[in-house]
Order: sequence, then C-alpha cells, then structure tokens
Amino acid sequence: MNIDSMYNGNKKSCIIVYGKCEEVYANLLVGLIDEFEDYECTIWSEVQFKQNQVELSSSNKVIFIGNTKVSQKFIPNIKIKFSKFGMTYGWLGHRCVIYTNYIPIKKAELSGFIDYCKMVSEDIKNISESFSSIKAKNLFALPLIFNYPIIPILEGIVKYFFIDQKKRKAIKEQQYNVVVRNFFINGLNEFMED
Repeated sequence: MNIDSMYNGNKKSCIIVYGKCEEVYANLLVGLIDEFEDYECTIWSEVQFKQNQVELSSSNKVIFIGNTKVSQKFIPNIKIKFSKFGMTYGWLGHRCVIYTNYIPIKKAELSGFIDYCKMVSEDIKNISESFSSIKAKNLFALPLIFNYPIIPILEGIVKYFFIDQKKRKAIKEQQYNVVVRNFFINGLNEFMED
C-alpha cells in the first residue's frame, strides 16, 4: 500500500487502528466518516499498523481506538479533548486516541453515566434527523442499554460495589458507543483540520 497516496484529490485521509476487542467501534467510526465527503479512511488492526508503521510519515493522521499496546505509547502525551465517565479521547499532532479506562460502579457515578448516555442519545437523535440517508440515521442510532428495566438491576448490584462480567461488558460497550459518536460529532473535524 502506498501511504503517500492517502491524500486523494482534496480529500483528507486517516487510518483508524483498532485493538483486539474494538473492531466493531472502528467500523462504526468508518461508517460515520464515510457519510462525509471530505474525509476518507482506512481501517487497520493493531497488527497491520505495526507491520506498516515504518512506511507512515508524521503527517499521516492516525486514530487509535482502544487502550492497546500501541496506543498506550501515545496516551501519556495526548492533549485530552474529552474525558467523562471513563470515556476519553484526545490527540497530539496527527495521532489521536479514543479509549475507555474506568467503569463507573458507585451508585452516583452510574446514575450520572446513565443520565449522560440518555442526553447523548437525544443529541444524536437530533443530529441524525438532519441527515437524509437512512444509513446515516442508523449509524447515529445509539444502542442505549440502560433502559428502565435494567436500571434497578444495576443499582441493586452497585449497592455492593460489584458488577459482574456481563454488566461490566455492557457498560464498556456503551462507553465505546458513546465516546466514538462523541468524537465523530465534536472532535473529528478539529483533529482532521489540526
């Protein structure tokens, strides 16, 4: 692959690199970016990134999704642009990292997280209505796992400061769904134009 050919015409390009468990969120971001005519993106696994890293120049835009071995090298140096409820993204130069690093388990934190997800879901709903394509509307449809039937279950478990693996996984999935969409709405243009 010719890395220098990543600037096709006037379209700016980026590489999205995902960790072992974050491929679905990389694909989500690709789908969202595809809706924009201004940007093109390529998706690589962390292994593909390591194999091609020597061919990249410092001007290639790279977005890492996940707290992986490669992204951990950038995390200490990035300028944090968003950090809330364990969901974080930021960048330094042409390297951006989107990751989660904390699962809210205290009752107050979990309630705040649930409220925040609902707020983001409403914001996303309002934004998605401005798109004419069904594909864009579907990409913006945030899967809100915290609907009313599950809240009492989670709150009961949280009282004992323990969330079993399934619930931890559900919270982490929700965090990635929210932070990727948040980055797309609030951070992508700034990162790509920086």
